[in-house]
Amino acid sequence: MKNKKLFNVLINSYALYLKTQSYHWNFVGQGFYEKHLLFQSQYEDLALAIDAIAERIRMLNEFVVISFEVLGKESKLSKITNKSDDMMKDLCDSNKKLCGFIKDAMKGADEVTQALLQERLAIHEKNCWFLESSIVKK
Repeated sequence: MKNKKLFNVLINSYALYLKTQSYHWNFVGQGFYEKHLLFQSQYEDLALAIDAIAERIRMLNEFVVISFEVLGKESKLSKITNKSDDMMKDLCDSNKKLCGFIKDAMKGADEVTQALLQERLAIHEKNCWFLESSIVKK
């Protein structure tokens, strides 16, 4: 695949989508409702992003094949916690890692791909800010 870096963004966006949706379902504790809605807004945005990135790869004349095997093998964000206290930090860390993958994919990308990735970068930076601002400091 010529667009390996863009595919890396897609795979890790998909992993973050699954993780965020899982946390949406499984978070318990203080601030449940607000976090439930925050996670929902983020995974819904990721669903649209995954489609846009995959379609961009197809526009670059490459096929997009994602399976659970590929996802497990290629994703750097697949580890999931079942501790509600750790979910916010984990999602923030995952968004930061994804920002790094996006920045890497922007290098040498064409203008249209860079514009798509720039938009995603801004969203993930904002998500991280929301998540960090919601973490209760002990």
